Amino acid sequence: MGLNTETVRTYMQAYAAGDHAGVDELLADDVVWTVHGHATFRGRAAYLEEMRRGEAAGLPLISADRYVEQDDLVCVTGAVRAPLPDGSWVDLVFSDVFAFDRGRISAVDAYVVPISSSAP
Repeated sequence: MGLNTETVRTYMQAYAAGDHAGVDELLADDVVWTVHGHATFRGRAAYLEEMRRGEAAGLPLISADRYVEQDDLVCVTGAVRAPLPDGSWVDLVFSDVFAFDRGRISAVDAYVVPISSSAP
């Protein structure tokens, strides 16, 4: 397993735990997070603010099942179960592509697809 894959594994654990400082230390200053079909967040502050906003109803349950690394890119696929403000949950599948610059995450292209939701 490559160093960048290890970094993404650490990121996934920190993100799922709501560890903003842990995520922050892995990001490049000029990181760009694009959630396709939703929005783009530029810079560490915007990245972490969106992370906090997404946790408003609680922490997500993240299960990453595949990591593929090539050069300065790591692709990870998996599933997320996220709480919603009304007490229900949404289940999603995702594919994230992480780009690296000098050992830090410089970009994340996120493709997220809802697959179900449950009532409170």
